[in-house]
Amino acid sequence: KNCVASYVDEVIDGVCIIVFVRRKSQPDKSYITMQIMNNDIVQARTLMNGTISTEDREFLELYAWDKGLNISGLLSTLEEDFFEMLEKLVGIIL
Repeated sequence: KNCVASYVDEVIDGVCIIVFVRRKSQPDKSYITMQIMNNDIVQARTLMNGTISTEDREFLELYAWDKGLNISGLLSTLEEDFFEMLEKLVGIIL
């Protein structure tokens, strides 16, 4: 469950592609959904638009290298997630 349906028109128009990553041990279970635009992984989310783990990011870096993709969009998304989490923590602490 994530917002992938909102990208249908972009996929149809060839603006982006959506890649569904599954674990080999659980091929029927959702793991990571990626959005790729202009050879750049711009987004990668887990179930319910969750943030990917460090291990997931390392996997995606290897995947990107193997496929000749960039990850600059992904890095900016992760940075936004970090600052969002930090803002929530600061709000809780204050």
